[in-house]
Amino acid sequence: MTTYRILIVEDEPLIAFDLAQSLADAGFHVVGIARDKEGAVAKAAQGGIDLATMDVNLANRDSGIDTAIALRTGFGIPSLFVTSASQAVLSQIGHADPVGIIEKPAHPQDVIAAILRYFAVLGSPY
Repeated sequence: MTTYRILIVEDEPLIAFDLAQSLADAGFHVVGIARDKEGAVAKAAQGGIDLATMDVNLANRDSGIDTAIALRTGFGIPSLFVTSASQAVLSQIGHADPVGIIEKPAHPQDVIAAILRYFAVLGSPY
């Protein structure tokens, strides 16, 4: 199995760590956790990221939508949104061209399944 490299962009530490552990247990390589846009862009600049999981409301009042756009346009990194955002905000996510949206509370297996579906459709990035 190809080891996909995942960046978690989530400002709630317990959610981020739980997801990171679940992804690692499923065989993914978690390259890091970012709490805000600045952290996500810094991680992306280091390279080696295949996909980001993205919350909509991040630390420092950052927008996950803006962060996802920055990752895609600046680094070619797609985002899978995992969020409890309102329907009004969810309607704005399309601007970020996400690979999918999972509403919180999300079971880690749902996130894993969505990531695997994305790479199955896309094919391996390697």
